[in-house]
Amino acid sequence: MEGFEVYARNLQGIQQLDLSGNDIGPEGVQHLVSFLRTVKKLKSLRLNCNYIGCVGFAYMLTAYYMRHLDGGVREKATLEELCLSMNDIEAEGLGKLAPQVQQLYEVRELDLSTNHFGPIGAATLSPVLPYFPNLHFLNLSENCLHDSGLTSLSPALRRLPYLRCLLLCSNSIGTRGLKALTREIKCLPGLEELALAGNPIDDSAVDVVLEDLWACPELKSVDFADCLLSSQALLRLKPRFLLATAA
Repeated sequence: MEGFEVYARNLQGIQQLDLSGNDIGPEGVQHLVSFLRTVKKLKSLRLNCNYIGCVGFAYMLTAYYMRHLDGGVREKATLEELCLSMNDIEAEGLGKLAPQVQQLYEVRELDLSTNHFGPIGAATLSPVLPYFPNLHFLNLSENCLHDSGLTSLSPALRRLPYLRCLLLCSNSIGTRGLKALTREIKCLPGLEELALAGNPIDDSAVDVVLEDLWACPELKSVDFADCLLSSQALLRLKPRFLLATAA
């Protein structure tokens, strides 16, 4: 990361930065933040698969987004896309979001997938999500949420009025979690895509889908791949979604 700093002076005007897959780790984040402090117009930051962990995550938020200009005037937030998939950000790391997250209000795309923060992390994330009022895309796949975690998280989703795409694949979500989810997201006027692939959702969930997801006026895509739905359940789903497509 020291070598990266050498080129910092030539990169101060960039708007997109993708450093995914570089094994930066928590120590490397400190060098990265030194550079990010000089970038005033960055809109997209992708740090997927860098294993920055809870320590690196907390340091990045504290040092970058809570930075101040001379005279103590906080800089205007510009970041619109933040991708932190596969970074070992567990429940502890999410707990450090609250004090700093107010500087992320412009973020429209947030990817926290494959961090395995579990139900405790979901409960910690729930009061934080409303600080992302402009969020359009949210990826929480592969985080071991289970029914209890999704139940804790779902009420916060209805406070994201611009949410278009919600990805919750491979989270061990069953019928109970799905009921909690659909009860809240049916209030989202612009939701277009919902991905639930790889969850143990069985036939008992079909009635929930028919009643609550049908209430989402803009919903165009629902992904139930690799779930536990039988052919009979699919037949019950098909007429509703054919009607939705025709409309």
